[in-house]
Amino acid sequence: PLGVALIFIGIDAEKGPLLYKSDPAGYFIGYKATSAGAKEDDAVTWLEKKNKKKPLADLEDDQTIQLAINCL
Repeated sequence: PLGVALIFIGIDAEKGPLLYKSDPAGYFIGYKATSAGAKEDDAVTWLEKKNKKKPLADLEDDQTIQLAINCL
């Protein structure tokens, strides 16, 4: 059996940027930062460490893009 995990990103006029992840069973959860794939655990650990140094919500747009590239 195969399954698909999806990451949804959107911008709400009132709440701002939103990030959700859906698992193969169809459950979805909101996140501040997440990843999916073979190295998911390593990437989530890396993001958690970065979040402790500087909250991810405080990053500017260009800093957020650079963080995502570095996480790859």
